[in-house]
Amino acid sequence: MPKKAERAQGVIVLDIASDFIKAGWAGEDAPRCSIPAVLVKDGGQERKRKERNDEATTSYLVGREALEYLRGLHMRGESTEKLEIIYPVHKGRIVDWNAMMYLVERIFSKKLKIGSGSQTSYTIGYTVLVTDTPGSSEEYRLKLVKALFKFKMPGICLVSRGTMAIFDSGKSTGISLVTAGDVAHAVPVYKGFALPHATISTDVAGDYITKVLKICLSDFGIKEAVDSMWEPIMKDIKDQSCFVVGRRRQEALLNDFVPFQKANQQRKEELETLLEPERLEKKIDEKIQKDEKIDALITYEDNSLKKLGRSIREIYKKRGEEKKSLSEEYLDELEAEKKRLQIETKMLYNLPRKGGEIVPIDDMCRFVCPEVLFAPKYILGHHSEQLGLQDMVFRSIKMCDPFLQKILKQNIVLAGHVTEMAGFTMRVTEELQHLCASFDAEDADAINVVSHLRRKDAVWRGASMFGTIPTFTDIRFTHDDFIGDDKVVTKRYI
Repeated sequence: MPKKAERAQGVIVLDIASDFIKAGWAGEDAPRCSIPAVLVKDGGQERKRKERNDEATTSYLVGREALEYLRGLHMRGESTEKLEIIYPVHKGRIVDWNAMMYLVERIFSKKLKIGSGSQTSYTIGYTVLVTDTPGSSEEYRLKLVKALFKFKMPGICLVSRGTMAIFDSGKSTGISLVTAGDVAHAVPVYKGFALPHATISTDVAGDYITKVLKICLSDFGIKEAVDSMWEPIMKDIKDQSCFVVGRRRQEALLNDFVPFQKANQQRKEELETLLEPERLEKKIDEKIQKDEKIDALITYEDNSLKKLGRSIREIYKKRGEEKKSLSEEYLDELEAEKKRLQIETKMLYNLPRKGGEIVPIDDMCRFVCPEVLFAPKYILGHHSEQLGLQDMVFRSIKMCDPFLQKILKQNIVLAGHVTEMAGFTMRVTEELQHLCASFDAEDADAINVVSHLRRKDAVWRGASMFGTIPTFTDIRFTHDDFIGDDKVVTKRYI
């Protein structure tokens, strides 16, 4: 860790996303801390905090501390009725400001060990570089900056997560596919600046895999899967067990659940409509605001998922009864895919039930659930408005100027935790190559997907590099700059 004197002019990098909050020092190649963006509020903890003379006035448990506390309650069979699980960031935007500022204070004081006293005296002497979700409104950015300046930091720099992912690739032009829990973005970047007219967002990301997995596992006898208090457990199972099958094995492994020939034809027809010149010339807002969806549409999605769960269970039983004849080819293909991806042949998970219980996670749940990323209409139902990740990236590229499209295809950068799922990079590459062959035959070989190691930290790492460049001081702004003209937030936004 740098000495205090060496840090006097340091820059703190704070990456805010729906799934994790990451923080560290600019110039380093990894964050000092990566905290799950979750808090647990338990009135029973207030007494314990007073006993250990904790100055905190709330009873929040933060990040992994919260998750371990919750798991411990499940293991001991204790009630969780008085608990409140708080996710302060929703679709990349802070929705619970009190909880989020509490979490940020904990990061500064406990993880980075800077500042002292109350919130108003932390981080004095350090500029903070903060990442922002693509497509955020000017009003939201102003509120974020105002909240952070309550810590009395000397300066702030606000940057787009999509742009920082491109910087991590070592280039200033490309298109990033950034995933963050409950949202994913396709962000084209040209010479260091995001192109907002071609930025597209979708709700289809890691949390949708969790949503599908919950329904499937409940049909396999894990009834707690659909309990909101088990949400963090389901996310952990997803992270440990799920994988993405290659395009060439789709039909053998997934055709019982997704009719791929029909699905691909319908996707092509939909894209042809979305790629019509008059549609591309407009700014088509693809952000799906689930909170604004009608109840009937949400119910339709839930019913489609329940139907999928029953289908998996029925096929599982059928293949078990007719294992020798029906599933021989299926099992061969599955084992070949596991070998290619170098993943565990059998997945066991220690459920936090009272006393503990080790259960197998069926293979069909492991590879069917991630298909929601690529064929959402067939997993969530035909009324779903969501685009598959590959379609979102391809359409974003086509919304850019023709001279730029080939350059973007050659630098498609993946970032986010779900992109580290086994098989994800190869599948995205295959899907985009197929789209290029269908719509841009001459550029079918132009696709180049960049997937560095530790791409879950790609956004933070790109911001860390950005915080060390000489021109950084020209982009940051002080509290006086902000008070004098709050438009400085937008003027200096990268």
